[in-house]
Amino acid sequence: MKFKILCLTLVSTVAFGLSCPKSFDVKKIAKEVLKAEFSGIRVDGMQGHKCIQQGKFPYVLATHDSSNEEASEPQYTISREEEVKINNVKLVDKSSYVYEVSFSVNGVDIDSKKKVLHSDKILLNLFKDNRNISISGCAAVLGAPEKIAIYRDCYTP
Repeated sequence: MKFKILCLTLVSTVAFGLSCPKSFDVKKIAKEVLKAEFSGIRVDGMQGHKCIQQGKFPYVLATHDSSNEEASEPQYTISREEEVKINNVKLVDKSSYVYEVSFSVNGVDIDSKKKVLHSDKILLNLFKDNRNISISGCAAVLGAPEKIAIYRDCYTP
């Protein structure tokens, strides 16, 4: 039984191609998670969309999940050229590697069409053990950003 679990873990890591940066830089991993968020991972109707294909996210498992979110419609669009600024990284729980990451990025409000500085935060659980990395990648979102932003090329009104 243990052998089957070990084989499954090894195969799933290879199948998804998930890895973690050697430096295990929290900011680098947070940017990858935000890239997945901005690709529409929480937006209704994005299941199977080209923007959330697993190959685009080597550090995190890109699984579409809008069903349990309060907000599943984007409020902002963002250009891929816009640099996401990580404003603050706060260690919330040292024993389980939980971090609160504050970020900001320039975007456009979908309703008003006005340019805005979208600032928000995300709560991440970083993984350092092979078992969790094989299942979820380097991190999992414990607390999603309050408002949903999406890359312009992924947004379909």
